[in-house]
Amino acid sequence: MIKVFSKKINLFIAIAILFAFGQLAGSLAIRHFYMQSKLEELAPQAKQMADAYADGQTVQVPDSMIIRLYDLYGKEIAIGHQDVEFIYEVDFDTLANKYMPKLLTSQTVSALERVDGLPSVSVVVGVPMVRDGATIGGLFILMPASVYSGTLWGFFLVFGATLAVGLLLIGVFFRQYIVQVRELEETRRNYIANISHELKSPIASVRALTETLADNMVKDEETKQRYYDIILAENSRLENLVMDVLDLSKIQSGKMDFVLAKLDAEEIFLPVCKKYKMLCDDMGIGLSVSERINNLPPLFTNKERVSQLLVILLDNAVKFVGEEGEIRLDARVHGGKAVISVSDNGVGIEKDILPYVFDRFYKGDTAHNSKGSGLGLAIAEEITAGLKERIRVQSQPGRGTVFTFTVAIA
Repeated sequence: MIKVFSKKINLFIAIAILFAFGQLAGSLAIRHFYMQSKLEELAPQAKQMADAYADGQTVQVPDSMIIRLYDLYGKEIAIGHQDVEFIYEVDFDTLANKYMPKLLTSQTVSALERVDGLPSVSVVVGVPMVRDGATIGGLFILMPASVYSGTLWGFFLVFGATLAVGLLLIGVFFRQYIVQVRELEETRRNYIANISHELKSPIASVRALTETLADNMVKDEETKQRYYDIILAENSRLENLVMDVLDLSKIQSGKMDFVLAKLDAEEIFLPVCKKYKMLCDDMGIGLSVSERINNLPPLFTNKERVSQLLVILLDNAVKFVGEEGEIRLDARVHGGKAVISVSDNGVGIEKDILPYVFDRFYKGDTAHNSKGSGLGLAIAEEITAGLKERIRVQSQPGRGTVFTFTVAIA
């Protein structure tokens, strides 16, 4: 969990750094494109004015601009006052001293400057004044860039709001992620605890019986045979548990084979039905197989996985029907799928337990006293998911349970 929170903090720091770089890059981009457009707009006007002043002509200056002329030595050339100068007292000499050397090399100047006396950042464009092919001074245009300032603040506002919403969404997703991590950790702990419990019971039983036999405490041959039968049964239980754990692990790691092929329904169901028919007869349980099973059209599925699925459901039914109970295997075709059902008239499942029957190690009893590993139905659900099929359960306490699953028709 510490690693998860550490990753969360690191992500937020990374987002903050990206935000800072984004703000910087965005502001530089806005500055570049704004200056490019202003230079394209003002440079021709500045050149025209500079040529006119160089020829001694009078120029009509727009009210939105402040104009200054300077000679080769950086001394201002008087051209009269502009109306805008009565509104703002502008310190132009500092700008002239900064950019005149560049103008004297016949280069054009364009910049954004914060000028004393003006309320906002201003655009400065300077061009050389040329007479008879020689540079005689420079002309500067100063224009307050209120549009640029507004655009920049708008960008910061939108970018900041977007970041805030993004961080909020990330926070929500991370909260859900932390909840899922905690649930996964709890599931993992329960998984280990359940496996330990399921392993402990048969191992303890086998050890106790083996020690009793080894100490030659049992003299009666019939009792010895009964002990041997219990040991074999517990070993079989252990083997089934290990196989179930391995199967579940293989499915969830994507290592189980789910290759699909066109198959006859009889090829899949008949071997399993024959096996369980004999088993049920020995146990005094009735097993009926509908003719619709044998009359199903060819299926497009995996024989081993569907057989395994059917075995799990029949095993489950056998465990929960009493002597003289009834199990029925049936089928129907619906929506391009074969719907296979395994029903029994056993004890049924309580309504509040139904949502959990496919959970790992869930047996419907808190003491884990019922037969089986508690993994069978979890494996059944994983198999149907691997086959891109569905499995459902319906049950009424005291009346029995029906499991249905789908199989694709070829």
